[in-house]
Amino acid sequence: MENNKSKMELYEEKQKQNKKTLDKQEIADIEFSRKRHQENEEQWETFMIILKMPYYIFFKMPAWIIGKVTYTEKRKSQENEILRLKRVIESKERARKMMELENIIKWDNKYLIKDGIFNIGKDIKTGKLITVDFNVNSNLLVGGMPGTGKTKLIQLIVFQCLKYGCRCYVADFKGGVDTIRFMNKADVITEHTELLNVLLQFRKEIKIRQQLFINIGAENLQEYNQFTGENLKRQYLFIDELGEAMEIFEVDGLSEKEVKQLKKDIENNIKSIARLGRAFGVNLICGTQRPDVNILEGQTRDQFGGRVCFKSIHTTSSIVLNSKIASELQDIKGRAIVMQGTNFIETQVFFWDKETLSEIKNKKLAKNDLKIVKGNTEIENDIETIDIELD
Repeated sequence: MENNKSKMELYEEKQKQNKKTLDKQEIADIEFSRKRHQENEEQWETFMIILKMPYYIFFKMPAWIIGKVTYTEKRKSQENEILRLKRVIESKERARKMMELENIIKWDNKYLIKDGIFNIGKDIKTGKLITVDFNVNSNLLVGGMPGTGKTKLIQLIVFQCLKYGCRCYVADFKGGVDTIRFMNKADVITEHTELLNVLLQFRKEIKIRQQLFINIGAENLQEYNQFTGENLKRQYLFIDELGEAMEIFEVDGLSEKEVKQLKKDIENNIKSIARLGRAFGVNLICGTQRPDVNILEGQTRDQFGGRVCFKSIHTTSSIVLNSKIASELQDIKGRAIVMQGTNFIETQVFFWDKETLSEIKNKKLAKNDLKIVKGNTEIENDIETIDIELD
């Protein structure tokens, strides 16, 4: 029985041993199969990579590069746009602080510069001072509807001229209402015959100065004063309403034919002075509500290099500025468009208080001038001058 058990045990042991051998073989087979499968997968992946390489090279990679570049450019563009908007906001804020865009900017004598260069207001966008320079543009044309500030601007320039001791002639054919405050400060003209006399005087002055400049080789007033050391002043003729000056229907004591001749003489002399006056310091400043062909011919209008237009109708804006921009202005007194070269600058013109005029001394009046100051009093033609205070 023991021998039988022993055989049985031996058999079982042999079976166990065989099983272990089979297990090892199976494990080895499985391991071999796994490695073979892995190798096949790697070969397949390599094959697929090689197969897909053109796709990645010609499609995927360019798309990735383009996306990367586009994203970078877009990001830079966005950053630049943000910086630009910040600068715009800062600029507007600066401008707002510099000039709080009040509808009234009061004149102050600190804005005085020198004869021939006059500050008239401020740029509403930047707060910069806006200047009229008669060294560059010999004549100034001011347009605009009644009540917009046209007359006030002319008065402001008259004040600055008087402040520098220049000879000013102010023509007012509306009864002298707007120029009464200048009566004893400047030469006020209320009659068309007086206007013609002044124009002829200007023509004579141009000829005299022309000869003076030729004698020393000066090309303009600035050079003449620089070469000679003199302080030869400019002379200015202000016509508040050009339409009233040019449209003459009747004049006391003159026939219809003489009135037509008077009108023609005034027109011809204005044309001549507008054309020749710049170099010799003889300047015209004209205001008008409707500068049409009947009032101011195109060729003459072109001699007015300086242009300012307050709120007006399309036609007036187009004639004064060659643009309808002034017709689009807000209804704010003193708001105007100033033309500088090809640029249009929206400007708030200074509010000039007539009380400021008291700073200027009364001029020495000839006895002939008294008829202008006091009305139609007839006084003998005596050139003697007297000092008179009328304030």
